[in-house]
Amino acid sequence: MKKQITSSNVAPESHKATNKSQSMVRKVAIGFLAATIILTPTVWSISYATATSASHASGGMSNGFTGGSGASSNLELISLLKKNASSYRWVAATTGSQNAASYQLATEVPVMAIGGFNRSDNYPTLTQFKKYVSEGLIHYYIAGGGMGGQQNGGSSATSQISNWVSENYTARTVGGVTIYDLT
Repeated sequence: MKKQITSSNVAPESHKATNKSQSMVRKVAIGFLAATIILTPTVWSISYATATSASHASGGMSNGFTGGSGASSNLELISLLKKNASSYRWVAATTGSQNAASYQLATEVPVMAIGGFNRSDNYPTLTQFKKYVSEGLIHYYIAGGGMGGQQNGGSSATSQISNWVSENYTARTVGGVTIYDLT
């Protein structure tokens, strides 16, 4: 006759062995999970940086800035924007916050975003922008910014400002980017 094993007739040492092996499995699983959580962003970052660098080296993604916006590769423009930057509230103004952010990150100085995130905010208005320019608060206007103007869902203010600047100031190309000196 076979004896049935129950918790009451199992030696305490085998419980300890089972608990130790479960504890070891738990520790290995937690270690693997922790390593995955830590390493995944690192691996992704390295692969992204490698792909981005390869794209730039092949002449892809440009506009003076990587991917149209991002960390700068236009050293000539960055140098120009940084020169005397502390004399202005905004070293430049450009359409859209993503475009403005790329310039601000590259120069480490304030850049005004005309029209907000999706270029649909009427800020600043043309009247406000003219006032900022007359007070000497903005040094440059950076043309472009990808989409812009009402035809692409932008505000009327973005189009009005762009038109006013191009009608009243002289365009200059720096590293493939059109800028206007507002001083």
